[in-house]
Amino acid sequence: MNHWHVLSLVLIAFGTFGCGQSPPNERVETPPASLPLPAVPPPLQPVPQSASEPAEIATDDGERALRAFARLIQAAEAADPNAWSKAEEELQQLGAAALPAFIPALRSDEPLRREMAVMFLAQLGPQAAPAADDLAALLDDASPVVRVNAAAVLSTLERPVPQAIETLTALVANDDVNIRLTAISSLGNAGSAAEAAIPALERCLNDTEPRVRTAAATAVGQFGPSAQKLLPTLKLLSGDDDPAVRDAVTAAVQRIESEEASAKRR
Repeated sequence: MNHWHVLSLVLIAFGTFGCGQSPPNERVETPPASLPLPAVPPPLQPVPQSASEPAEIATDDGERALRAFARLIQAAEAADPNAWSKAEEELQQLGAAALPAFIPALRSDEPLRREMAVMFLAQLGPQAAPAADDLAALLDDASPVVRVNAAAVLSTLERPVPQAIETLTALVANDDVNIRLTAISSLGNAGSAAEAAIPALERCLNDTEPRVRTAAATAVGQFGPSAQKLLPTLKLLSGDDDPAVRDAVTAAVQRIESEEASAKRR
């Protein structure tokens, strides 16, 4: 089965990440607001099948993580949402303790394993620092999902990797809206380390997708006085048809002007 097809299950597990809707009555996990949202591939219909979940007992968190990740892959390949949810929940509970499962997957020749691993690591942010070298090696991966999530993690580190910022800047123009959203949010969170991306973010303010314009305005505001030259462009968006865009623009303008005034008083 093509890995894009089996990854349609990710849309069930990551319904709040901006792609598609979560099934009724399904538990929804919302990532911390300070972290970029993991990007996922375009939605495709899963094939209803049943995958048996092996009854295994792990003796420590590392072993539990390895087995849970193996069950996650098995569930994705079998298009079994129930098995996926159970494995996903266990990995999320383990948090950073699941790194022993994700790092080997980053080195896999199978795109599916790499994509799933980086999506989970994108939720950990700076906690994924032990995987930094392996993530850096994926910044030129064939999959944009891998590239954007790897770069997103690297942009959260105390010293963001310059190549990660370059990767994110290039991906703000990707055809997939979820890739664009993840890249934009990551650049905003990177702060001064990503100031070179401001011209690219300015172009995103005119994106046809309202969610992208909203994310771009929020990201621009995070640069404070460094984005002062974008104030005219932002103010032109104050009459945008989308209320979320207008709110983001208002907040960005206020933040830039306030921080600029504070800087002048020093």
